[in-house]
Amino acid sequence: MKKITQLFMGLILVLAPLSAQDFCSLVHIPLEQRMAHADVVISAKLMRQECFRDLRDNRIYTRNFLVPQAAWKGLSSLPAAFEMITEGGMLDGEGMSYTNTLMPQLGDEGIWLLYKDANRGGFLPYASLQGMLRKQEDAYYDYNGKHLGKAVDFMDMPAVLPEKQVSPKPSSSAQTITAGAINFSPKTAIAGIGQVLAVTGSGFGATQGSGYVALNPNGMGFSDPIVSATFRYISWSDTKIEVEIPSGFSTKIRVVGSSGVQESTDTLRILANVSMRQYNPADFFYLNNQNTAGGYYWTMHHDIRNNSAAKQATEDVFRHFRCRTGVHYTLQNSGTSARFNLGDNVQSVAFDTAGSEMAAGIVARYEQLWSSCILGSVTFYYVRSQELRFSSKFDYYYGTGAVPAGKTKFRYVMMHELGHSLQLGHVNEEGQTMHPVVDNLPAIKWNKRDTLTKEEIQAGSYLVQQSRNFSFRACGLLPMLEPANCNDVYGSASSLADRVHVNLEVYPNPAGDELSIRGLTAGVFSYCLFSSEGKLLRRGTADSGNNVSLQGLPSGCYFLSLNMGGSQSMHKVLKQ
Repeated sequence: MKKITQLFMGLILVLAPLSAQDFCSLVHIPLEQRMAHADVVISAKLMRQECFRDLRDNRIYTRNFLVPQAAWKGLSSLPAAFEMITEGGMLDGEGMSYTNTLMPQLGDEGIWLLYKDANRGGFLPYASLQGMLRKQEDAYYDYNGKHLGKAVDFMDMPAVLPEKQVSPKPSSSAQTITAGAINFSPKTAIAGIGQVLAVTGSGFGATQGSGYVALNPNGMGFSDPIVSATFRYISWSDTKIEVEIPSGFSTKIRVVGSSGVQESTDTLRILANVSMRQYNPADFFYLNNQNTAGGYYWTMHHDIRNNSAAKQATEDVFRHFRCRTGVHYTLQNSGTSARFNLGDNVQSVAFDTAGSEMAAGIVARYEQLWSSCILGSVTFYYVRSQELRFSSKFDYYYGTGAVPAGKTKFRYVMMHELGHSLQLGHVNEEGQTMHPVVDNLPAIKWNKRDTLTKEEIQAGSYLVQQSRNFSFRACGLLPMLEPANCNDVYGSASSLADRVHVNLEVYPNPAGDELSIRGLTAGVFSYCLFSSEGKLLRRGTADSGNNVSLQGLPSGCYFLSLNMGGSQSMHKVLKQ
């Protein structure tokens, strides 16, 4: 058995909510403004990447080495390579990713809008995801999939060196797309939960062979043959195809079969979208019983906890998620001063601060650290730590209903971000909470709503059920449990100190470097040790004859959570 932490840098087309196309909780910045604020605007291809850890914030970043093809701003000549820094990456077996962050892949090509960051000492993409215009074939696309055309169609400044325009060579094997030749059902769906799309028509081929169904998994157009081949096909005949609907966005349906390329007239509307780690067999980043008390503890930063309106909004949103999706998230009744360190095991809800501001146009984001555990031939992927970060640049409205002019609705933004914690990806259907724009148009048409939509509740509940029912048992991992009382966001008590089990004795107490447990039946149990703030310090497994080590910990108050056979208990411990 081996435990590792891993970042899937190569799964950009599969990891919908954690991909380079993920544009989370943002305010759209017009392209003209992005061009004006960028220090450097270049057309380039990404050829090399290196990850590093910044010890100032203990976060992983990636150096991206771009090979410039043309420069429109900031450069008088083209260097052999140009370095760009992005957040997230993999280093020393640890991976970090953020929902609204540009995470480009090797070979990506486009126009990059960059600015000089004094804190990092390098160039970063301006406005995060809005800092790249992706090139596909001979056209460019904005972060939201909008077709921009060729560079000459939207660039109003001369290039230092003109970009070479290569006309595509005609292909003798090029196929004409026949529109309206196929039908499909259902017309609306939830992606990633196993719903089956039935496509009917003719000329598909008696067997699949090299044929495929093209959908829109990343919001940037039809999937290519390689990605389409990874979908789960249920059946294939000359007149009917059945395929599971993978993670993705609303799209027309395209079939490449024996008689050529056929495309639907209607659009498949994706109303909710569960992110999949892989399509076939379906796999996810699972939630688990991380705190051995049922799920995950979340802690409000003092800035939010001491703001009664913000605190109430946070409680309401967490209660809504607990009761409508069944997720076992518990709020701590003591605040924290911890901010933005996924490695500290404190799941914080906090505002950003001076020196750690999010990129322009970003209202909030969900941050995630995930790990994997290997047992034999099975690798299990799970969420290890999470954070919600809100921009302090916005004027928040903490109430319910319609949003006053000039305000940003805090609880609606939190609903969106907490949806990502259930692995809900974005959708391009207006009116849904997981539409990426949460402020201003078009969101002001629907963000007076204070609940998830029925489709989002169904999608979130699906991931929660997967997280409750997994059979994998290694690395101390246990399935998430259903909350005993969904309305009690503080978990049947106001703090860790109140959840003390009377049938087990932890001794000696006060303790030295070891704790013994009296009252356990024979067998293996798992444990977690928390600080008085709820920070996870240690976790592991032991049998009933072993002790729990406190060695290396300073004197003070701790809480020991024990799990055996699905039963949990919490114990207050003093170390001398």
